[in-house]
Parts: sequence; structure tokens; C-alpha cells
Amino acid sequence: MRVAAILSRKRIVSFHKSLDTSYELTEYDDIADLTFAMHRVPHVAALIEAALLKQSTLAATLTMLMQTLPTLVFARGQDIEATFTAIRASRTSTTVVVAEDEPNILRCVRQFLAESRRVNPRAMVLAVLRPKLDALPSPFHSAICALFERGHLARSAVDFAQQCGINPRTADRLISSAGLGSVRRILVVVHTIRAYELLRHPGLPHGRIASHIGFTATRPIDKIVRAVTGESMHNLRGSSDFAPLLPKIMAYLGVSSSDSPSNPWRYRQGEHN
Repeated sequence: MRVAAILSRKRIVSFHKSLDTSYELTEYDDIADLTFAMHRVPHVAALIEAALLKQSTLAATLTMLMQTLPTLVFARGQDIEATFTAIRASRTSTTVVVAEDEPNILRCVRQFLAESRRVNPRAMVLAVLRPKLDALPSPFHSAICALFERGHLARSAVDFAQQCGINPRTADRLISSAGLGSVRRILVVVHTIRAYELLRHPGLPHGRIASHIGFTATRPIDKIVRAVTGESMHNLRGSSDFAPLLPKIMAYLGVSSSDSPSNPWRYRQGEHN
């Protein structure tokens, strides 16, 4: 899973050596580059050194980022005050602030990433679907997981079946036998999750969101989002709580989500011990 990073070279090297290999730490020069990339590729979290950002706009920059991704900020001195100003402005509960001289920084980062991964919309959906997915043949199981973990890799059920090297009817039969509806419904859910993620980017127009997902107009993706969640894209704009949507997504797939967490967004501001 991709993690955005604006960090010193020393810290980048340390994290590359110490973090779980399932995390792909991707470096960016500044917030503009990071934001541009997030519009195109899903990220699970961001690791930011406040000292590397422009100080005059630090609070505003962090506010924008915090509204989009769970964010861990390494701060010191006056940067700490600016960071908490951003937390209050963004009204987020998925931000962690760590003092740069914290002796257990790696432990803090590991804990933060583990929590961010758990509350990531894709991970939340996969956690509920896992028992049913485990009943599928291995290559097909991996292909379904990849759809959620990496975004929309197939434009249609036919494309997906071809990528798996099987007949579309066979793909639907496998999905149906596992109690997951159809390949088309899974693709619709993947598109809905990606739309939800992009709607968290302040100021990203609906037309651009539709284009990023592979649609030439807004209406088709808005129709998909409404069919799955019962909400319009406008109503979901800026949402930071995916939990209420999870039962709706599972109902669309015909899967019970009774075992999923009722409120997974529990990582509190400033909590890192």
C-alpha cells in the first residue's frame, strides 16, 4: 500500500529499512507534487516533516492534506502549534503529531500506519469480504483483492475476466458461488470507493473525478455512487467517515457486514504512545 512521504533523506533511509515491505514509501518534493499524485493513485497515509514545508503557509497546507489522508506530522517548536491549528481547522481525527526528538519514532510510525491501513476504505471492505474471497481459486482471489488494493484495473466485467484468463460467464459464476453478486457489482463498488477517496480532495471538480475513474461525464459515476450508497457525490463531498457507508456497500453486494467495526475511526489527535 502506497504511503506518501515528504521527509528528510536520513528519515527516508531509516523508514525504508525498518517498515513492513507491504508499505510502498513514495517520496515527493512538495505538497503540490504529492496532491497531483494522490489524484491518480490511491494512498493510505502521509508522513510529513513540517520543517520541510513552507512555513508561511504551513497550517493551510496541512489542513488541506489532513482532509484528504490520515497524516502523521513530525514537528518541533512553533511547527507544533501550526500543526494543531491545522487539525482544528480540518476537524480531522486521523492525524498524529510526533515531536521530532521522540525516542520511539519508528514505533509511532508503525502504529500509525497499522491504524491507517485498518481504517482505509479499501481495507475495511476487504476485511468483511475476506471469508468469501478465501473460497475463490487463488489467481481469481488475488485479482479481486488487487481491484480493491490498487484501484480500478478493469473497465468492465469482460476486461476483468480477460485479465484473469477466463470466460466472463465463468468469472460471474465463481463470484456468485462465493456469495458476492457479480463481477460487475464488484467493479461498481471499486469505482464507488475511488470516487469517495477523490471526493475528499478539496476543490477537485466532479468532472475531474469522473475522468480519473475512467468516465467521460459526471452523470454515470454519480449514478453509480447513488446506487451503492444512497448518496450523491455532492453529499459525500469532504466526508471523513467511511463507516456508515460500509453496510450499504455490503448490502449492494449481498454480504452481511455485521462483524465489521461500528466506528473504525478511533485514532485520536496527538495520540502516539
